[in-house]
Amino acid sequence: MINRLPTLAPLVFIVLLAGGSLWLERSVQSQITPEKNTRHDPDFWAENFTIKKFNAEGILQNTLKASKMTHFPDDDTTIMANPVLTYHHTPAVTVSAVTGLISQNADEMALTGGAVVTRQGVKAAPETHVATEILTLFPDAERAVSTKPVTITQGRSVIHGSGMESDHKTGVSILSGRVNGTVYTRKQ
Repeated sequence: MINRLPTLAPLVFIVLLAGGSLWLERSVQSQITPEKNTRHDPDFWAENFTIKKFNAEGILQNTLKASKMTHFPDDDTTIMANPVLTYHHTPAVTVSAVTGLISQNADEMALTGGAVVTRQGVKAAPETHVATEILTLFPDAERAVSTKPVTITQGRSVIHGSGMESDHKTGVSILSGRVNGTVYTRKQ
């Protein structure tokens, strides 16, 4: 038995070393908290897409089109290139911009790069155009808000404001800040 001790000593030393290494690795790993993924990589995208929304009776409410849509899972946002949202009412209303950012729960859209709202003319009234640099749109509520300068044109009439809140369902638009313009009446 005494002759075996010198041959078992290296084996015992290796087992103790492996056990110590395993203990050290586990104790260090328990102190390290995993880092959240800080990368902002898309998980999917679509090109030249169309989304149509219908009400409970099957009537088309609005159509959203864009040349590209990219979704990012880290913050659950969606970015669109050249979005165009059309409300199929009478009169029809179209909202467009260079870029659109859809919120996490899709109840809000931030339109940037020159947002334009166009409402078709009714009877003898010409089309109405609203232009602003940034427009926050609430698609289901049919509301729009801008804190940037706004220009509204209808025929030859032009009105400028420092900001705007608009509710399409009630037909009420409120311009804020300094408001000025020229309004032409129709000849009877």
